[in-house]
Amino acid sequence: MTEMLEWVKRMIFLGIFLTLLLQVLPANAYRKYVRFFAGMVFVVTILNPLFSVLGQKNVEQRMEREFVREDILQSRQLDFSNMERQQKTYYERQVKEVVEQMVTELGNSCGVPVQKVEVTLTQDTGAVAQVTVWTAVSGKTIQQEMRRQTAEACGIGEQQVEVYGS
Repeated sequence: MTEMLEWVKRMIFLGIFLTLLLQVLPANAYRKYVRFFAGMVFVVTILNPLFSVLGQKNVEQRMEREFVREDILQSRQLDFSNMERQQKTYYERQVKEVVEQMVTELGNSCGVPVQKVEVTLTQDTGAVAQVTVWTAVSGKTIQQEMRRQTAEACGIGEQQVEVYGS
């Protein structure tokens, strides 16, 4: 009997609350959506005693848990995409630094001081697409040798390496 009384109280409270909510809303802004949602809540509240008789207790709590779980899953997906972006950025930065260091050491071992190195990576795989080197020494032979060694060290074609002298 007390459960029935609680159910009736809940129905009256919900009815008053939904009526007030609909009265407070502007003319046509979200009235249709609020009415739909309110109707769903009202139906679940009405059917709650029937569900408890059939063995499905606390349908509202189960629905709330499902909504929370869905929100958590969606937030995790967002976090994964953010993590993937961060990993890709970190990987690209590391590849550029290693290639710059490798080319600088190559130049030093050949007696060609390297002033600046720019590395361009492909968007899809993050592989080295182009290397541009500025050296302190000019001369076709030295530039060609530097181009050949840089291409070989980076695993790319010589046409993807540009060497400029001062």
